Amino acid sequence: MIRSFKDRMTEDVYHGNPSHAVREGLPLVLVKTAQRKLDLLNTFSDFDSLCMLPSNRDGKACRDAHGCYSMPINEQWCIAFRLKGEDFEDVCIKQG
Repeated sequence: MIRSFKDRMTEDVYHGNPSHAVREGLPLVLVKTAQRKLDLLNTFSDFDSLCMLPSNRDGKACRDAHGCYSMPINEQWCIAFRLKGEDFEDVCIKQG
């Protein structure tokens, strides 16, 4: 379950709010995909189950980089987050 967001844009995408931050920060073609993946992240309470999804099994998802995990949206964008127990914190959408 998502406990906190790192930035306003990610929170607005999750809640379906087409704010200025969303329009300026994320390509419009990725908003629905990002929203779907954030909903998916919020649904899972087990990190291992999240990594077993067919879209995440290719090795591009769930990589640990200095205590931060990520799930790809496309080749250029991902959803990054930290784990605290079974909760996801500091969830943000970023390029990289």
